Amino acid sequence: MDKPLMRLCCTTLSHKQRLAMTLLNASEYPVSELSELYRRRWEVELHIRNLKTHMQMEHLRCKTPSMVRKEIHCHLIGYNLVRASMIASSLRYSWKPTRLSFTNAMQALEEFLAVIRLQAHRVIDQWNTLMQTIAERRVGWRPGRQEKRVVKKQPKSYKLMRTPRNPNRNRFATTGYA
Repeated sequence: MDKPLMRLCCTTLSHKQRLAMTLLNASEYPVSELSELYRRRWEVELHIRNLKTHMQMEHLRCKTPSMVRKEIHCHLIGYNLVRASMIASSLRYSWKPTRLSFTNAMQALEEFLAVIRLQAHRVIDQWNTLMQTIAERRVGWRPGRQEKRVVKKQPKSYKLMRTPRNPNRNRFATTGYA
């Protein structure tokens, strides 16, 4: 008898789902562990979405590989700064960090930075306010949440540029300041 090529598992996350896989050994790869990995994959996708969309990393603007790496590193530093402030707030107010809103935490952190530029003598008070603001802005309980992949923004209706710009249009383009 031929060995099966695929294993079909039925599991319940938010609704009954079927997972088809090539991991055939059921004792080595139990359905419960596979369904937990599948659920955690959604959280990873949310983190990637936060990086790309909310931190405006969908389109990298740099041209050289070294500058693209630096741009990605800067985005990751900013992302980790927001996540660290969310963790600090969740530890202070006993909330799970996954229940706090990334977008609202990012906005609160931006406002905090703007305020301490003007009122540097009140940093501790402002930090306490930031922690409270982040803790107050929670997201709902969404176990097993899944959404279809769709594009939210409609692309601009501008025509694509198919020829180079006029080099004389920008006087800095040929002087090395680009």
